[in-house]
Amino acid sequence: MRFDVTCSPSSPEFPIYAMPPNFYRRVADALADDALRATLTRSTGLLRQQQAAGFADSAPFEELQAAARALRQDALDRLPALLVQLEAQARARGVEVFWAPDAAAARRYILALAEARRVRQVVRSHAAAVEEIGLDAALADAHINVILTQVGDYILHLAGDTPSHPVHPALHWRKEAVTQLFEQHLDVPQTLDIQSLANVVRFKLRRPTLEAALSVGGVALAVAETGTLALASGDDRLAVASTPIHVAVMGIEQVTAALEDLALFLPLYARSAGGQSMPDHVLLLEGPAPADAADGPRELHLVILDNGRSDLLRWGYGEALTCIHCGACHNVCPVYREIGGQAYSPRGGGPIDSVTLPLLPSLPVQETAGRWPTAARDRRQDAQPAAQTGAEPRPAPALRGAPLAPLPHASTLCGACSAVCPVGIDIPRLLIRLRGDLAAAGELGKRERMLRRLYRWGTQDAANLPRLHRLLRSARLLPDWPQPASQTFHARWRERRGL
Repeated sequence: MRFDVTCSPSSPEFPIYAMPPNFYRRVADALADDALRATLTRSTGLLRQQQAAGFADSAPFEELQAAARALRQDALDRLPALLVQLEAQARARGVEVFWAPDAAAARRYILALAEARRVRQVVRSHAAAVEEIGLDAALADAHINVILTQVGDYILHLAGDTPSHPVHPALHWRKEAVTQLFEQHLDVPQTLDIQSLANVVRFKLRRPTLEAALSVGGVALAVAETGTLALASGDDRLAVASTPIHVAVMGIEQVTAALEDLALFLPLYARSAGGQSMPDHVLLLEGPAPADAADGPRELHLVILDNGRSDLLRWGYGEALTCIHCGACHNVCPVYREIGGQAYSPRGGGPIDSVTLPLLPSLPVQETAGRWPTAARDRRQDAQPAAQTGAEPRPAPALRGAPLAPLPHASTLCGACSAVCPVGIDIPRLLIRLRGDLAAAGELGKRERMLRRLYRWGTQDAANLPRLHRLLRSARLLPDWPQPASQTFHARWRERRGL
């Protein structure tokens, strides 16, 4: 990927972060990094405080959570009809709508559009759906410059790092390291003032952003009744205003029925993500800008992405699709705070991703391993509309993200994620079900299956547990397993009660 700023990926101070293929290796690496864990603990603690303060002057959180959950579930129940309505309303307002059944189709459409318009520079805003389709690698392979507008994404690019959080991708970076990074790559004086660091990035990106012909971003929510696209990121504002062509990518689940729903979801997202009563900037796109407008895109394209989401609905995991990507579950998860999002997958992850990543199609290895890999360009072909979602749930889903199969076990099932989720997703229940589906599908490795059988034997009888402990310690399978108590709880209780 080519940027206006010259980077030095071989620098020993900021090495390229290759993603180890094995989940357990990535976890071990994270647990051995005391600085990473300290940074994650401090950063997530600050975000939790901001979230609590954000809801201090609002309606009771439980009431907002129940209302949001009901609206999101209603949208999923009526998803095919709402999507058809959204398409009709958007087309009536001059929006080009493309149905992308998978990530490859979405990439093909955007690449074909860029080639047809002879675009050589693309502005990309921070959006989960855009990152999901692997667009950066495809654009780089087509020799198209990519400008990342989000400060966190820009930091990760300079460092050759990968994201750790859905809202704050560089959450695991300390400001001391960022200022060293900027001094090395951007030739700017060191400063620990966070606003100054952000202004450096905005200054560097201002000119190339204004010179770009096409911008690509995500959608917070799309309104079916009006065809309105709600963008809630400040990074989108300049890109959308200055580029003549804008492409908005949304998952099929990111639709809501009525415009008034935004009055609930936008403040709910802002409070959950950073404690603000409203997002810094909200942009409502209702079609291309008129010819006499001072700014705004003259072409507006909407890519509606399925990429396995219909299957999640059929398999009974549709509740996970009600997520509004605020990152609140990441901030309270004790596992995430210890290992960070990078241990989950090359695209990052957290509690909700432990449900979705093993079930959704994964990008090819060459698109996710390493820093900025190159993907083969796809030949353009017509895409079909998203699959219908009304089928009965299937008991045994096809687990397509096999390398990510251990993720459902990266949880203590403490329930903290569900308590803070603004739409009340019962993540522990979904994880328990997925663990069973993984076992039924044979996704557990030999080591895991052996340990499960041994654990079942060891817990069937109190006398077996010390024997199991000695066996596993001597075989160095679980060398750190604490010594079991000499008595069972019931025996100690009877002894203390004199029974």
